[in-house]
Amino acid sequence: METLSKEDVDTIRAHLQRQHALGSERFRSAIEAQLARHAGPARIGRPRKTP
Repeated sequence: METLSKEDVDTIRAHLQRQHALGSERFRSAIEAQLARHAGPARIGRPRKTP
């Protein structure tokens, strides 16, 4: 039986807590298209005002 490293376990836990997809950018894009919502981290802060 193979065990995961502490860093891998921490990464998996962080993605689960934040409800982010864990995988490549291509995988994340496919999940976002299917769910019609963000599956990764969003930009921090308020949106910029448009002139």
